[in-house]
Amino acid sequence: MFVSAAVKLTPETEELLRPLLADLGLLPGQANMLREMLALRQLPNGPSIAEIATSSDLAAQTVRKFDQQVWHDTKAQQYKSAFISYGGPDEAFASSLYKALLAKGVHVYYFPESSIPGRQLHRTMSNAVYEYDVVISVCSKAAVTRPGWLNELEQTFAREAREGGTELLIPILLDDYVLAEWNPDRKDLARQLRSRVAADFRGFADEAIFSKQVERLLKALEPENKGVEG
Repeated sequence: MFVSAAVKLTPETEELLRPLLADLGLLPGQANMLREMLALRQLPNGPSIAEIATSSDLAAQTVRKFDQQVWHDTKAQQYKSAFISYGGPDEAFASSLYKALLAKGVHVYYFPESSIPGRQLHRTMSNAVYEYDVVISVCSKAAVTRPGWLNELEQTFAREAREGGTELLIPILLDDYVLAEWNPDRKDLARQLRSRVAADFRGFADEAIFSKQVERLLKALEPENKGVEG
């Protein structure tokens, strides 16, 4: 699936990986495959976290930790990475949010800018849900009618369950619909979504409101070791 001949980890990275691989107790073949696929992450069309997890028979959460150790100094990360999930009618808002977060130094997945042509759409979106630290879900009356948005919400909750109840979803409200009127077939989705503190972007056309909520969102994206606003 991927060709790795020309892509190698540096000796420094190999040294960093050695104790991590030893702790996992992988067979030599598994360890070598994991090294090769992590090396391919350097490429624009390299494998996703989900693809590496499937190929190496490891949990996506484990692969993500390896990836962060290899390619990112997490102590120096100012913010968690974020995947923006939204319905098509909310694309203008999602674009504005993407630009605002990007300007603050957040690593953001926004489909029109971040997707790679030629890849399967469903797999691309599914992998992205698992690859980024958090999922920002843009909630509106328009969004809840979109199968893609609903599927990404379901996958986010499934990922949270697999990762021991880690809170990964950050809801954003553009209107009151999901709070007061949304009645999906799966009642648990509405219940779980409403149980989260949301960033309130209602009235986001007002620049002051938009900017204030972006700052609140940045607080939520700070790594836990920086402290969380009460």
